[in-house]
Amino acid sequence: MTTVRPIPNGGRDEGAVVASQVTPTVEEARAFASLLRRASDRLDAYEEQSHPDRRFSDEIRAAADDLLAWAGAGATT
Repeated sequence: MTTVRPIPNGGRDEGAVVASQVTPTVEEARAFASLLRRASDRLDAYEEQSHPDRRFSDEIRAAADDLLAWAGAGATT
């Protein structure tokens, strides 16, 4: 489940909640990292066929690795 933290609203409607920061759960981070890895793999295949520059797929893969490192470090919500 995603955590939504309220923003203080200066005493107005105290029941109002505005998403100030969304923190994914470890499971959500792993799922998103998996999605990023699949996107990176597909981009790799496309680039092998049409482009020698692999920089963008490498950046996506790095983002997936960062998420997995965060999830593996025992991040909690």
